[in-house]
Amino acid sequence: MQDSLKAGSTCPQFNSFYLRKPWVYNLGNHDCLTSQGYMYMRPENITKKGCDDIASVLYKHFEKNEIKN
Repeated sequence: MQDSLKAGSTCPQFNSFYLRKPWVYNLGNHDCLTSQGYMYMRPENITKKGCDDIASVLYKHFEKNEIKN
């Protein structure tokens, strides 16, 4: 499995009263055995780019897609 974390980007359209646009983080996973890719987007108010946050996304991915030998 290969992972990549795209640099944060702002939401293109967001109607809000805040002074700045919220950032969105995109984590991509590629399963080399099945040649299938997965993308997980999370807003900054839910997650950051720390190792714990990335690990929780990967853990949820493994729960959702059962890992077989």
